[in-house]
Amino acid sequence: MTKNIDKEGLSSIVDNYQLFYVDLWGVVHNGVFLHQEAIKVLNEISKKKKDFILVKNIKKNINKYFILKVFKKNQKYLLIKNTKFKFLKNLTIFPMEELSRPKNFNKNFNFKMSNMSMNIKIQYLKNSGKFQSPYWINEKKLDNYMLPSFTKKVVKYLERNQWRE
Repeated sequence: MTKNIDKEGLSSIVDNYQLFYVDLWGVVHNGVFLHQEAIKVLNEISKKKKDFILVKNIKKNINKYFILKVFKKNQKYLLIKNTKFKFLKNLTIFPMEELSRPKNFNKNFNFKMSNMSMNIKIQYLKNSGKFQSPYWINEKKLDNYMLPSFTKKVVKYLERNQWRE
């Protein structure tokens, strides 16, 4: 039987079990600091001669490599609706191409998304090519668009690095 112990706390069921599985990340530790209340609970479990196992359910970090294609005209960037990558599905992004295990990949910047490290190299295009359903955003009015943080960070990177048409 499942019991919600949010209000009563773990002490309401500690006598019913001999072993507790406790998630390390987010419950005991936030990546920087220990949660003191969680430490107190673990001490109480130990005092009652009960056992606990700290579980770390961390996904393996994945390195991926991308060529991000930038075309700019009249202070506007060309974006497209993503249909290629699951992690940015149906979002407005710069045209991108994933590379598998490139040699001598000199990235311009890195973007961390969940357990994926996106190593990105910028490719500046002279013409807009034949992108399906292009969408243009004004670099100076970035906050007027509903864009993923990834796309906004790319625009800010481009502006900081003074890329001009």
